[in-house]
Amino acid sequence: MALINKFYKPDLALVCIGGHFTMDPEHAAYAVRELIRPKQVIPMHYGTYPVINRTPAEFKAALGNAPIKVLDMKPGDALKFRATRRITRARPPCASRPQSARHQPDSQKDASRRAP
Repeated sequence: MALINKFYKPDLALVCIGGHFTMDPEHAAYAVRELIRPKQVIPMHYGTYPVINRTPAEFKAALGNAPIKVLDMKPGDALKFRATRRITRARPPCASRPQSARHQPDSQKDASRRAP
């Protein structure tokens, strides 16, 4: 998660806080406060089943006085965001290597696939 901040410096993060299948509010708060460090965060995947009955209020409390705005949405709410900077994407590792360095199938395997 620290690499997300290092490479992309997100302004907004959507973070799971349910606690059974995903991070709980305390671990999510640590991830947001110490590793990702966005300006705003939307908590998600909580409160739909008894085993994930955690709340955004618990998440806010766990964040403490971190300078991160929590956007507590309700079902059916909609938000609009505007990009403030150009988004660049990292190239997949194999795309940065020359074609000759990529894995090439074994010629014997290719021969065995051909019909006689």
